[in-house]
Amino acid sequence: MEMKGMTAGAGSNSLVKRVLWIDILKGLGIIAVVLGHSGYQNGYFMFFFHMPLFVFASGYLYKKNSNMSWWEVSKRKFKHLLVPYVVYMLLITLIMCSYNLVAGAPLLKALSLDWKSLILGGSLLNGAYGVFWFVTFLFTVQILYDFLQRKVKSSWFLGLIIIAFYGIAHWESTNYQHIFVPGNVDVALFGIIFYALGHLFHEKDWLNKEGVGRLLLLGVIAYLAVFFYLYAEGMIRFGLDLKHRQYYFLGTVILTPLSCTIIVAFLSKLLSRIKVIRTMLEFLGKATMEIMYLHIMTGIIISKFIPLPWYLFLLAGLLFPSVWYYSLLKLKELRNIRSHTRYLAKEKI
Repeated sequence: MEMKGMTAGAGSNSLVKRVLWIDILKGLGIIAVVLGHSGYQNGYFMFFFHMPLFVFASGYLYKKNSNMSWWEVSKRKFKHLLVPYVVYMLLITLIMCSYNLVAGAPLLKALSLDWKSLILGGSLLNGAYGVFWFVTFLFTVQILYDFLQRKVKSSWFLGLIIIAFYGIAHWESTNYQHIFVPGNVDVALFGIIFYALGHLFHEKDWLNKEGVGRLLLLGVIAYLAVFFYLYAEGMIRFGLDLKHRQYYFLGTVILTPLSCTIIVAFLSKLLSRIKVIRTMLEFLGKATMEIMYLHIMTGIIISKFIPLPWYLFLLAGLLFPSVWYYSLLKLKELRNIRSHTRYLAKEKI
């Protein structure tokens, strides 16, 4: 079940044609996600940018389709994002309950579920479900941005609306950080900034223009050099956790993840020239959602049998979900072959 909705344009009439360096970008991004959950002592740096990176990539591929209504686009997004969300939630629940039964847990305890968390989602989800909040959040970002694109004709006014959203998000993060909203849909007020920036970068083609790209790269490198120096010296404080609404460091919570994303984007373009690395990262980029859904559960189960240092967690969290994704691809190909065979048989009759 390849969840193309992760980076498909919110208004596309058909699935957006894949962009190689975007798949590589997502491949690097999902490595950062798994590393961030691995227990690696410096893994918290991954939280500085990994989720905004995915939102930026999704916005980069956004294209408004006037042939479809906003409601039709939303239904398509629901199918591509939220249906697999439910399927993987049920799959993980089945696997974890089955494991508990095999391990000898009493039936009622093995089958007990935190239904409130599973139904309401968002920041209530932890453990094997800990990353599921991102899907409902991304769905909200995508349909909200597509709605604004259809209703707001002035790009300047749209920019002001998104700035206003950021103001509201900053106020909420500063004063009501621990408030709960189902599905983390309110976090879209902050996340839509990176979606809009991704769309803007695509429209302006800034990442492909040699002169602009060089200046952009030099600028973000200079910014990050100063930022990390000040951070290391304790002269500034910083943290970013979208799930728990921790984006109250005014300004830097946009500049820092955006700068990191731009550097990873140029790195992705560079790595696209190296065949072996390109092939591996492109595959991981296509398997992003499967890895996102399954890597924590994989680590939880394996850790029951053997110690799992961070590097083994990283390896297992990428490997086993990738095998699952590959199996689904082959199953889909087999179905297509069978369907084509039946069609040819009918034609002969």
